Amino acid sequence: MNASAYNLQIERAGLIPPDRELTGALRRYTLVLLRWGAVVGQAITLIIVSQLLGYDVPLTPSLAIVSIAVFVNIFVSVSLPLDRRVSDFEAIAQLGFDILQLGVLLYLNGGIENPFAILFLAPVVTSATTLSKRVLATVATMALIAATALLFRDAYRRRSGIVRRRPRSYFGKATGDAGHSGGVDYPKQDAESARRARESRAVAEAVVAGVAPR
Repeated sequence: MNASAYNLQIERAGLIPPDRELTGALRRYTLVLLRWGAVVGQAITLIIVSQLLGYDVPLTPSLAIVSIAVFVNIFVSVSLPLDRRVSDFEAIAQLGFDILQLGVLLYLNGGIENPFAILFLAPVVTSATTLSKRVLATVATMALIAATALLFRDAYRRRSGIVRRRPRSYFGKATGDAGHSGGVDYPKQDAESARRARESRAVAEAVVAGVAPR
């Protein structure tokens, strides 16, 4: 008999202590562990991209968003038993927080064009493999709303002319998406700017040469 079948039998028999009551199919420890992995990955990536690769990243607000996830994990670990299976409500709340935290981080670092937007699928996959269809539908809807909000954010910035040079932020150039944001081809723009700078410099040098005493 496997562990899950055994737990189900003893749960039905009412033999589980109150502080270890199984109310769902996902352990709180799993959620905490996954969040720690996300926190470490986000922090390391931000530091490497900003400090070692020299990209312009909004480091302070980004790390502040990461630190919120750290505080949530510490609070959950200290105040709640980690070996307990979470209810559907708690699963939705915790996975919803993860989606919101990732959404805000992506908002600060490139929006939906950021390659790490694919991580919106992580809570959905977790729900699909361990939780009920109701939880899956709710979490998937939240992820879709977050992704759509980022999509509209990028569209608004393009229409409003707010699109700035891609902040070389959070993996953009390092993943081969260098300098392309908001439909503007920045490599071509850089080449054009360099050409104009060379022409201006040549004109200036010619003027100086023409007025310089011989």
